[in-house]
Amino acid sequence: MFSLKNVKMKPKLISLFLIAGIVPIVIVGFFSSFKAQKSLIHDAHNQLTSVREIKKQDKATSVVWGMPGAVAEAGDADEIHPEEKIAPRIMQLVKKGR
Repeated sequence: MFSLKNVKMKPKLISLFLIAGIVPIVIVGFFSSFKAQKSLIHDAHNQLTSVREIKKQDKATSVVWGMPGAVAEAGDADEIHPEEKIAPRIMQLVKKGR
């Protein structure tokens, strides 16, 4: 049977230092993964909520929701804005050089 009494000091120290180095890496990796997952879920929820509100608002205020509605529902629109906010948004994009 394997006993630590029969093992020399050098392999024991190497094993100890390896374990002491790996444990913090595993702990940090676990917590960072948890935080990243939580952040992604939170961001996705916020985006879905804002898209829902935008669709609700634009459907209610639009006279014609045919082609714009099809583009929005297909997810092909980069941004959806009410009529009064389109011109200011275009100006922002032009100033940014997008």
